[in-house]
Parts: sequence; C-alpha cells; structure tokens
Amino acid sequence: MESAVVRTEKSPETHSPTSNGTTNFPRLTLLYSCDPESEKMGGAVGYMQFLLEETQKRGLPVRFIGVELLSTPRDYPFIPIQKKSDSWQKFLVKLFLRAPFLKFVRGEIVHVFRIAYAFPILLFHRQVKVVCVSAEPLAAAAHRYPHWLFKIIDYLFWHVERFVLKRLKALCTTPDVLSRYFFSRHPALMKTVLVHPSTAVGIDLQQFTVLERIPIREKYNFTPDQKIMLFVGRLAPVKRVDFLLKVFKQLHEKEQVSHFIIVGDGEERERLQRITEKEGIPAVHFWGEVSKTKLPEVYNLADVLVLASETEGNPTVVREALACGLPVVSTAVGDVPEILDNPYCGAVVPSRDVSDFQEAIAKVLALPREKVNSVCRKKAMDFSREALFEELVRLYNS
Repeated sequence: MESAVVRTEKSPETHSPTSNGTTNFPRLTLLYSCDPESEKMGGAVGYMQFLLEETQKRGLPVRFIGVELLSTPRDYPFIPIQKKSDSWQKFLVKLFLRAPFLKFVRGEIVHVFRIAYAFPILLFHRQVKVVCVSAEPLAAAAHRYPHWLFKIIDYLFWHVERFVLKRLKALCTTPDVLSRYFFSRHPALMKTVLVHPSTAVGIDLQQFTVLERIPIREKYNFTPDQKIMLFVGRLAPVKRVDFLLKVFKQLHEKEQVSHFIIVGDGEERERLQRITEKEGIPAVHFWGEVSKTKLPEVYNLADVLVLASETEGNPTVVREALACGLPVVSTAVGDVPEILDNPYCGAVVPSRDVSDFQEAIAKVLALPREKVNSVCRKKAMDFSREALFEELVRLYNS
C-alpha cells in the first residue's frame, strides 16, 4: 500500500490547556446523524459517544451537531439538525439546508462521521478543519439499490469524495479500506491526504471485564455446560448473519454448540427470523438491542463471538469481547487479522465456507477457558480509551 503524505499547514494559535499538554484548536465539533444520549447500538454511534465523553473528561470545549431522539438535559452545547428520526438521508438533506447558517470559529476542528456529511460543511465553511471518518466503502451499500441506480450514485459520490478529500485536514479510515477503496478510486489525490489509519473506539476496561460466569448464566437461564455462540451488531446484509445461522445449524446438529444469541436490530431481523423458522433451526435467540451497561454480562455468558461481515473498519465488538475474556472467530475484515494474532484470542477464517467457519469455532471452543480469558484480556489492554483518544488529540494538533 502506498503511504500517505502529510500536508504541511501553518500552526494555529495555542488555546486551552489539557491534562496532557495544550491544544491549538479553539473548539471541537462532533457531527453525525445520531443522538449521543441514545442507547442505540452501532459502531458509528459508539465512536461519536467515545469522542464526546473523552473530550468532556479533559475539559475541552466541545459541541455536538446531530439528531434529537431523546428530550433530556445535556451538559454540552447541542444542535439538533432533525428530531425523532436518525434517517441518514433526511439528515443529509437538512444538513445542507442548515449548513450555511451554522456558526464556526476559525481553526475549529469538525470531526465528522461519513464523507457525505463533510461535504456541506466544507462547501460553506472553508475556515474550519474537518477530520472525517470513512470506515465502510460505498460499495458495501450496493445491495440496497438497483444496479443502474447504484452506478449513478457511485458516479456522483466519486465527485463528492474528490471535493472532500481535497479540503480535509485528515481522513480516518482503516488500512484495508484505504488500499482497497480510496487508493483505487483516487490514486493521485490520496498521495496528498493526511491519513489516520484507524477508526477504533477506546474500550472502558473497567466496564468491559471478566465476570463470574456461573451467576450470569443462571440469571439468563443457561446452564454452565452449554456452549453459546454470540453475535453482536447491526442486522444488515453486510453482516451476513444468515451465513452464521447456517454455521450454527451444523454446530448444533453435531452437539458442539447449544445456543446462538443474536444481539442487535436492523433491516434484516424479520428475514432472519423467517429463515430460522423455515429451516427449523432451534435455540436461536433474538435479543434485540442491549444497553451498554448489560453488554459485559452478555459477553461473559458466551463462549465465542462470531463475525462474518463482508467489510468492517475497526469493529468495537471484537475489542469489547476480548476485554471480557471472550475469543472471536471472524472473517478477514478490517483490522481483525492484526488483533487475533494469538490462537487463544480466536481465529480468522479466510474463506467464506460454512464448514471452515464451523471447524474454526469448534477448535476455539476446545481451548482451556481460563487461558483463553487471560490471553484475551491481556490483548485488550492495548485498546484503552485514554491511549486512543490521545492519538486523536495529536491528530487535531498536527
């Protein structure tokens, strides 16, 4: 992969001090089509919540531009672009209408999730410095549109990307997406873009930790000897949960796994439930969305987390699972192959074959649990919130 070249910029005036030094930006604005007070699951939502919480913890000036889903008091400035809906399409239209009237300070950092949302900000406010996250390539959404329509969208979005990339302060993405997507679409332009090769969310290692397993199993009506497979995430086609149902069916028939818990919600839920009923797959539990406070219990009652996505950035669920001592079996997406570099942390399955995935899960389940817990937890020490946020502060200051 080609290396990105850092653009040279004039150093702006230094502003308010932090616990780790100084910042040279007057304020941080976070922008995404979510309500940071919502318990809604999702990698993008969790990423923005992480940024907001860590910024507040350090006493840095911050505000949030997003969606108001909850009428709740907030201890930070909040600008709702829309209310009662987090539809990204509606948000983008309303953001275009509001963008010319939003007030920014010269040198302000605007950290945006999605290139499309960065477009109206950069169009109307050249004085701000935009840091944009792009964790999932546009191609991942191709299944949602007829082929002819997607070709038109892709053509238009190529021009939007070009406009944004020329004016960004920095692009946050994964090495995989960078090489496979951005360098192939914009090879010359990407040589001038400052890239932060991560979209990872820091993990609260006190909240996500190894817990006593037997009491949790009793609480959720599972016995200590049962093997439990777990999926946590958005129920969308790109996550390929239908594939995981096939894997579980084989494992259950061979009595290698007793239950499959599916945590999360989304457009695929009804279809997946119909598949479960039609195929006669027993012991599949659709739990819907689970609050962040309950997630550590869910990870601790399971024996393995499974991920079969077609594409990922830096999946938070992998980091959370490891922090709870739970091994992971996944497709080779995002930075997962780099994380699962020890067999006691899990396995990466290069193929998309049901039998290969089943075999990998069976091998992980055969490992001694105490050592698995220990190795996974040790690996998770690399994912502390403080260390990852300090990397971003250095990026803002660059």
